Amino acid sequence: MKLNSEEDNFFQLICAVSTKDAGTVRDVLKATLMAILINIYEQKSTDDRNKTKNNMIEFLIPYICKLQIEYRDIIVGKGKAVNVNLSAFPSSALISEITNILDNNDLQLIEDIQKSIKLAFNNILDVNEEQESCLG
Repeated sequence: MKLNSEEDNFFQLICAVSTKDAGTVRDVLKATLMAILINIYEQKSTDDRNKTKNNMIEFLIPYICKLQIEYRDIIVGKGKAVNVNLSAFPSSALISEITNILDNNDLQLIEDIQKSIKLAFNNILDVNEEQESCLG
């Protein structure tokens, strides 16, 4: 899967903010996609067994939203395509952070990021000190 430039920019932002390498971030995002697809497959299998057509599934994406995905086949000329509609409902964490931004308050998320960066930096220093003591 190739990201377009807008997706790649946001992907790079996630990597920078999370202080995780691109491979780790890519694995988590792909795992999220796979979890969604597995649930859609399970829903379709259940619908096929029960001879029903639900065509909608909901997921909770932690810290972000409840995502509803509605999908259906549509006829296009002599073939068919899939129509996918998304609806997102913000999590309380997202609402709280946006409220903080609008109220000009410090973001808890920013504080968490600063702690993560400090911890990562301290871990690097600890590794360097250990290497120096082994050499010394």
